[in-house]
Amino acid sequence: MPRLVRLDLPFAQLRAFFYIVRFHGIMRAAKATGMAASTLSKQLSELEALGGQVLYQRDRFRPTRVGRELARGLELGLLQIKSSWDTVCADGHATHHFGAPEVISRLYLPGTVQKLEEQFPQLRCSTESATEENLERLLADDEVDFVIATEGPLWRKYRSKRLAVLPIGLICAASSPVRSVAPLWAQGAVRDRLYLSRSCDEALRSFDAGLSGLGVTWPDRRKVSSMMPVIEDAAAGRGFGLAVKVPPLIADHRIRFLPLPNFSPVRVSAFWKGGTTPVHQRAVDLLHLLAVKMKIAA
Repeated sequence: MPRLVRLDLPFAQLRAFFYIVRFHGIMRAAKATGMAASTLSKQLSELEALGGQVLYQRDRFRPTRVGRELARGLELGLLQIKSSWDTVCADGHATHHFGAPEVISRLYLPGTVQKLEEQFPQLRCSTESATEENLERLLADDEVDFVIATEGPLWRKYRSKRLAVLPIGLICAASSPVRSVAPLWAQGAVRDRLYLSRSCDEALRSFDAGLSGLGVTWPDRRKVSSMMPVIEDAAAGRGFGLAVKVPPLIADHRIRFLPLPNFSPVRVSAFWKGGTTPVHQRAVDLLHLLAVKMKIAA
């Protein structure tokens, strides 16, 4: 028979002490939590009377040595309780958060997410669009579980699986007289405006390396938030856009895709932390099958 563990703990007083330490004082704790300052002060005094020691220096707004030890234990315990409670409140469903640049998120993730939820009935998925720098930060902070992005130095510390290899190119209005990049390179310093997406740094690195090898410069550049404004500006004839050859993207009838021979392609991979779970593996499999279907698989 399990031994009975009695929990004769002053929970209300411990909670008050935890808030006072975390928010650096009774008044700040009251403001942050909505509790009355008099209640917090009373409960702190009650806790000190029960323990027989001063736990918090009210004039210096910090815990005593023994108070710091108690605060550390409380933080570990309360955070674990909160994590367990959050799991209970998730209605029995596991969650999996995907992150990707906007184009990938809009074009490729919805179908993948739907199939995953069909194959794992207790799974609930969400997607997040962001720049690659922000996606890496989200993955590092465990805000997302799985990122699809172009390979680069940002991702060296994560587990990965290559999914696709995508040529880069320029896009322009379908009505443009420009049919290849040769007339642009002939200028030496290209006079047109170039629109760039902040969501694909590797494509820009490849592009600049290729230009350097040709001895060509492109001074007039404008960075925009995502690939969609790049398409709109190119389609409207306001300049050229740097793009990767993603089938649904270049199928837009308003634009023309101009290949960049001998420019390095970008490689797209899945990235995650820790071990490879069944959900990770199935997501990789589904995305690889999609890449094979589109003839862009690595």
